[in-house]
Amino acid sequence: MSGGIYLIQDGGKLVKMMEARFPSEDVFQELLASYPDLLPGEQVDPENPRKWLLIAREMGIPAAENESDRWSVDHLFLDQDGIPTLVEVKRSTDSRIRREVVGQMLDYAANVVVHWPMETIRAKFEEQCDQEGSSPSQKLQDCFGMETDEDVYWSNVKKNLQAGCIRMIFVADEIPSELRRIVEFLNEQLDPAEVLAVEIKHFAGEKIQTLVPRVFGLTAEAQGKKTQSVQREPWDADSFMMQLQNTQPRNAQVAGKIMEWARKHNLRFRGGRGAKQATLHILVSTTRPMCLDQWGGISARLSLYTEDIRNGAQDPNLVDRVYGVLNRIDGIQFTPTDKYPGIPLMKLESQENWEIFTEAMSVLLNGLAASNST
Repeated sequence: MSGGIYLIQDGGKLVKMMEARFPSEDVFQELLASYPDLLPGEQVDPENPRKWLLIAREMGIPAAENESDRWSVDHLFLDQDGIPTLVEVKRSTDSRIRREVVGQMLDYAANVVVHWPMETIRAKFEEQCDQEGSSPSQKLQDCFGMETDEDVYWSNVKKNLQAGCIRMIFVADEIPSELRRIVEFLNEQLDPAEVLAVEIKHFAGEKIQTLVPRVFGLTAEAQGKKTQSVQREPWDADSFMMQLQNTQPRNAQVAGKIMEWARKHNLRFRGGRGAKQATLHILVSTTRPMCLDQWGGISARLSLYTEDIRNGAQDPNLVDRVYGVLNRIDGIQFTPTDKYPGIPLMKLESQENWEIFTEAMSVLLNGLAASNST
C-alpha cells in the first residue's frame, strides 16, 4: 500500500493524505451501512444511477427450506428497481479476498433465489423500520426520492428473485488482480445476475478521512450482453407519455404540463434507454439539468442532475438557490449533498406547488442562460 492524495483547504493549506488501512473489518462494514453511497451508483449504472436501501447487515441465508440459517451475507441492499444486492466486505489483508470469497458469494446467491421469499426480505425491512420508529413507506420514499406503491415495489422484488435477477458486489480496500479477473469473467457469463467489485481506498491525514470508491467488472462485453438481453428500448417524448398514460394517468397529466412548459421555453428532449425505467432528459442548450423518469406502475418524478447544473453554471450557488425555492414545497427538503434529487409528480398537482416549481425552474433557466451568454 503506497501513495497519497492532496487536499487544498480554505486558506490555501495543502494537506497530504496517505493511504491507510481500515482499523477492522467491522469498521469497514459499518461505514458501508452508514453511507451506502460508497457503492457508487453512478458508476454501477451511469445512465440510471443506482440508489441503495439497506435491508440488513448479516442477513441470514438457509441452505434448505424450513432450515435455520447456514450463512449470513454482510449487507443486503435493494435498489430502486427492487433488485436484491448482496455485498461482502473484506480487507485486503484477508487472504480470502482472492478466491475463497467468490465461492462463498456464489453459494449465497444460489440459495438466496431459492430460499429467500420476498416476504422474508420485506419482513426484515419492516422489522428494522419498527426498531427505528420509522414508516416503511416513508423510508422507501426518502431513499428513492419518489412516491412508491409499496405493494408494486415488493412485487418487483419478488419478480427479480424468481428470475435470478440479483447483484453480487465484493467490496475491499484493494481489489486484487485475481479477483478482478474473476469478477469480469462472471459478469460476462451470468445473465441476468450481475457481479461487480468495488474498491474503496481510505486516505487519512491531519484528522481528515477521505474515501474513494471505484467499480470493477463493467467490461464492454458484459454491458453489451446485458443490454441485449433486456432488450432496452429507446424512449422519446411520445413513447414516454404513452407509457405514463397507460400506467399512471394522474402523473401523465403533470408530466404533460412540464413538457408543455419546457417547449414554451425552447427546451429540448432527449430519450434515455431502460427496460424497467423510462427516462426523458430535458436539455438547456448542451446542459442536461433535469429529466422525467418513471418506474412502470411504481412512480414518476422530475429529477435534477446537480453535477450537470454546476458544470453548466458560472454561479456556484445556483443549485442552492434552486433548492431554496423547491424546499418551499411541502415534503421536499433537498440538501447540497443530494446528487439526483427527485420531485414526485403527484406533488405538482396543486396550483400552489406548481407555481413554486415554475419559479424554481425560472431561477435555474436564468442562471444557465447567464452562463451561456458570457
